[in-house]
Amino acid sequence: MSDRTVIDDCIEGAALGFMDPKERDNLDRMARGAFDMLRRSGSISDGVQFEAWRDDQVRQSCERDGLFQARHEDYNYIRGHLARLMGNATTQQAAHYRIPVEPGVRALAALRRECDDAQDVIERPRHYVVKIAKARFKTSDVKRLDARQLWGLVMDIRRCAQRRRKSFEEKMKPGQPCLPALAPEGMP
Repeated sequence: MSDRTVIDDCIEGAALGFMDPKERDNLDRMARGAFDMLRRSGSISDGVQFEAWRDDQVRQSCERDGLFQARHEDYNYIRGHLARLMGNATTQQAAHYRIPVEPGVRALAALRRECDDAQDVIERPRHYVVKIAKARFKTSDVKRLDARQLWGLVMDIRRCAQRRRKSFEEKMKPGQPCLPALAPEGMP
């Protein structure tokens, strides 16, 4: 019997999951810029197709068969490789310093996204998360929490927002405008 939890799956999934469309689009734009620049300079012949070239560059940078096979953990490797091809040392260096991305960084980014998504039903979601962290982990500095604790907060704020949305939907009358933002109990 395994002692894995939903939080363990989140931590593993964040690192090993496929890239999301936003990441793929960003890399595709970078690849298009590198391809066009190299084609203008004569480094790429006219017969080479963009998609084949891009997939070859992905294979060179992370040994995956293309952007749709690449994982979150591969993003900065591919980004740094494309930046090097374009001669952009700043982007290449920035991508290099982000390799590898620690699970806590991914969890903190997910927590920020959840807070942004919850603003329609929680007036100050980041303040709300700090209150939960203070009560549960005895610290108000969310950045000091480990990945497991951060994913727990992600799940907490997500569930809270879902419950409030459901509650509003049940109370709303047809034709009523948008949901008002509510502060959690006990918050200033």
